[in-house]
Amino acid sequence: MAHYPRKDLGDFANYKGRIKVRTVLKKQQILATDECPFGCTASESPTHLALECSCSRLVFQMLGIDVVGVRQIDDLFIHEKTLIAQNKVAACEVVTVAVLWNIWLARNRKVFDDQIISVPMVVRQCSETLKLWCHRLKSKEKLAAQKWLEDWPS
Repeated sequence: MAHYPRKDLGDFANYKGRIKVRTVLKKQQILATDECPFGCTASESPTHLALECSCSRLVFQMLGIDVVGVRQIDDLFIHEKTLIAQNKVAACEVVTVAVLWNIWLARNRKVFDDQIISVPMVVRQCSETLKLWCHRLKSKEKLAAQKWLEDWPS
C-alpha cells in the first residue's frame, strides 16, 4: 500500500470548502479579489485551479494526461484510468496527486512569494515528486509509476 493519503486526496469533494483558494479567501474577507493568480480572469476555485486554468491544462498536456472533458476533480481520478495503458493503471492515483500537488505548490509560490514557476518547471517537479514517492510504493505501483516517468519529459 502506498504511503500517501490516497483516500483523503482522492476525495476532493470533501475539501472544496477548506482548500484556501481565492474564492474561499474572498468569502472570508481576507482578499479583495478571487481572480486566478496565474492571470486568468476566472475565479480561482479548486476546480479552476486543477482543471480549467490554462497553466494547469498545459501541465497535464505536457505530461500526456488528457483532461479535456473532465469537469470535476473527482472525475479526474476515474477518467485517467480509462485512457491510459494497462501497465500504468496501478499508479494512476499517485500520478494524479503528484500533478495536483505540484500545481498547488506553483500556485502558492505565486500567491505567497510572487514568484512565477514556469510550466516546464512544474512538469519537471511533477517528475521529481513521482520519483521520490516511488520509494514508498509497493512493487506493482512502483513499476507503473516508472512507466509514467519513462514517458514524461525529463
